[in-house]
Amino acid sequence: SRVKQDFAEAFNLMKICTEYDYPKAWAELANMYLTGKGTDIDLNEAYRHLLKGISHNDPYAYYLKGLMHKDKRLSIFNLEEATACFETAYGLGYKPAKEQLERLSQLK
Repeated sequence: SRVKQDFAEAFNLMKICTEYDYPKAWAELANMYLTGKGTDIDLNEAYRHLLKGISHNDPYAYYLKGLMHKDKRLSIFNLEEATACFETAYGLGYKPAKEQLERLSQLK
């Protein structure tokens, strides 16, 4: 049997985790704001939470920030900043960042 996914409850639990400053919760909550899972999409809140995750040196936070900077639809579009974020994420052990770096190198 499948487990029921309750994103609203997951969102509430992540918010509680951030109240205790649990490092990985910041990026997870940011991702929920980015994707609208359990909450409305809010890019400003997502970015704010990513910065908190980055303050804890969380590689996933750097990765998500890189994705935001890579998105041409956003006002923060900046490929140099995206590259720096992906390099940091990869250096901290987040392997999916390597694929993003390879994609960016093909754009140059």
